[in-house]
Formats: sequence, structure tokens, C-alpha cells
Amino acid sequence: MQSNADNINRIITVSESFQRVPRNAQVVVILAEKGITEIPDCYFEDCHQLKTVQMPKDIHTIRDFAFQNCKNLKSIVLPKKLYSIGECCFHKCLKLKFIKLPNSVHHVQKEAFAHCSKLEYIRLSKNMKCLPNHLFADCATLKYLDIPSSIREIKFWAFKNCKSLVGISLPDTISTIPEHCFHNCTSLKKFKWKVSRELQESYITMDCYAFFNCNNLKKVNLSESSVYCLKEGCFKDCKKLTTVILSKQTKNIHAEAFENCSSLQYINYSDKVDDLDSSNNQYGIDLIHTNHFDNNVFRECTSIESIKIYGHQKFRCNTLLGCDNLQRVSLPSHFHLNDHLMLYGYPTKLREIMIRTKARNISRDVVNKVLVPWVITNPGLLERKCTEDGLLPIQVLFEVLLLLRPKNWRCHSTELVEILRIFLWEAPTTITLFMPK
Repeated sequence: MQSNADNINRIITVSESFQRVPRNAQVVVILAEKGITEIPDCYFEDCHQLKTVQMPKDIHTIRDFAFQNCKNLKSIVLPKKLYSIGECCFHKCLKLKFIKLPNSVHHVQKEAFAHCSKLEYIRLSKNMKCLPNHLFADCATLKYLDIPSSIREIKFWAFKNCKSLVGISLPDTISTIPEHCFHNCTSLKKFKWKVSRELQESYITMDCYAFFNCNNLKKVNLSESSVYCLKEGCFKDCKKLTTVILSKQTKNIHAEAFENCSSLQYINYSDKVDDLDSSNNQYGIDLIHTNHFDNNVFRECTSIESIKIYGHQKFRCNTLLGCDNLQRVSLPSHFHLNDHLMLYGYPTKLREIMIRTKARNISRDVVNKVLVPWVITNPGLLERKCTEDGLLPIQVLFEVLLLLRPKNWRCHSTELVEILRIFLWEAPTTITLFMPK
């Protein structure tokens, strides 16, 4: 290694890769004629004054931590034969703003650009196959990223805390959005995911907390993704999310998937209609192809006004807990309810419950666990017909719990009497107990 006597710029020329660069170096020139083909581990680590590095074209590998914590490195030109970038290679290069990866790059290791808090733009190689975990974590000024079609996999936490990220283009080669992938990307407003038909036979998932706290995200379109499962908390705390368009292949929605999405109004398989109240055939949540809703899926979704439930669907605890603005509900004659009350915490603004059958086909669970508690908290429903044959809730109560009870069914008389007392107390005087044939 040879050092120039330039005290202003501290220009260092490097001839042997095993010789350590002075920590106060500002400009480093690696001599091409010396046959250096790789930058060793930690070679420039903690060179806090380093501003520029000139590398020969034959460099094919930059190893782990090579430029970590080079706080004044603003830009770097990578050699055209570069093949591999190591773990934490540019980690905490706090002034690095732009970087282009040549298409010769095939491998980039985890956290390579993590905590590059001034990084605004990066061009990825078209020969990369994977974005490793934490690759751009805490790159707070990264605004947009175009991911090439060569990418087959994104690992967890890849874009965590990219708070300026407003848009990202995913190729159709991605079959999983990993856990915490876009965690706290607070500027992201829209997200669309399309998966190639060649991959749609595979198990396509959105993993836990993938978009947690993306509190400016407004619309998500998964209609062309064939995603089978939305895992726990994937959109939790997305407080401005209003619209989600699901794939018809989405069968399971896991716990807390949309918890605290306080602006959420519409989840369906096509774009939102202008006015959900214009027709009783339109509901904010209408997911006929989805089978399973886990605990707290829509908890505290205070903007949901209507939901349509189907007989094949299974609901766990507290699915609609805190949905205080719920006004319209369409129910099947029966559906799968958890042993505990499915809809614990009752909305008080309900103005319509419609059970899509005649009274004689309604299950006791639908009456006991849904109709009765909701009518008790919304006594105005006592005056509204709630079945295909035009019965009022109190008539349904008599029909299902008394007249149609099986021989081996035991009624807790005190409980039934108390329900009847409440119903009759709140019911208008014109209600008749006559049961239509």
C-alpha cells in the first residue's frame, strides 16, 4: 500500500488486498495491474471519512462488512464483472444516495444495504434471484423500487421501515410476500400483486404482518395473485386502508389480519361499487369463496357497515369485535361458530338483519349466538322482518327455540324466559306471535 502526501484528500492507493486501509482515508484507488479480484471482509469498515473508491473492472466479489459504517460514502461505481456482494456490505453507509448493481451481480447477502438512511435509488441486477432478509431495512428515504423479473423470492423484513417508499413493482414470479416484508412502510399507498399462471398451482401466501402499520396504504389488489392464505396480522394497523380486492382462491384469513383497519369498508373480488347502500345485494364484506376467519380478523374495523356470511364459513372468536358502525348483516340458515360467541362485543347501529331462509330452516346457533344478542343491543330490529317468510325476530325465537326444538334438546328455561321478557318489553304492541304456515 502506498500513501500520497495529500493531507487534504487523503488519497490512498492500494496494491495488496491483505493490507488494511487507514481509517482516515478519504479517496482510495485500487490498482488494476496488481491483480486484485475481491474486496476482503471488513476491508473499509469504519472508514468514516471515506468518500470515493475506484475499483478495477476485475473485482468479482465484495465480501461481508466490506464498507460497513462508511458514514461519508455518498456514491460508488461497482465494477462490471462483480458477481457477489456480501452480508452487511454497505450497512450504515449513512450518506449513500444512489447505487447501480451491474447485471453481472447474481448474489447479494442479507442486510447488504440496511440502515442506508439516505439511499434514494438503487437499480437491481437482472440476474439476481433473491432479495435476502433485511436487504433494505431502515432505508428511510428509498422512494421507489423496480424489482426485475429474475427475482423468485423475497425474504422477511426486506423493506422494514422504508418510510418513504411510495411504490414498488413486483414481478409475477413472486409466490410469497414474507413476514414483515413491508413493515412500517408508512408512505406506501397502493399495492397490487399478480402471480404468473405457472406458479398458481403452488401454495401462495401472504405471511405474518407483511404490511403491518402501513398507515397510508389505501387500496390493495390481490385479485390476480391466487393467494390462498392471508396470515396473522398481515394488514394490522393499516388505518387508512379502505378497499381490498381478494383472489377467489383465498380460502383462509388468519388472526388479526385486518385488526385496527379503522377505515376499511370493502373486501370483495371486484372493484368497489359507488354506493353499498343502493341495493341489498351489495355488502362491504362479501367473501363467498373464503372458508375460514380466525380470531379478531376484523376487530376494531369501525368503518365496516355491512357483511354477508355464508353457510360453509367458519368463524372463530371476536371476528367483528369493535365493528361499531355495522348496520346491515345477511346470514345463512346456519354456519360454523366457535364454542364461544363469534361476534363478542355487539354493534349498536344495526338496522337490518336478514336470514336468507324460512324460519323452520334456521339453526339454534344462529338464533342464540347472533340474532338474540344483536336484537337485545339493537331493539329497533324487533320491528323489522328478518327471514324470507317475513317473520320478526320474536317470531323466529318462538319458531326455532320452542316449536321446532328436537326431543332431546333441553332448554334452560330461566335463560329463555329472560330473553322473552326483554323481547316483549322492547317489542312494539302491534307484534303478533302468530306463526305463518
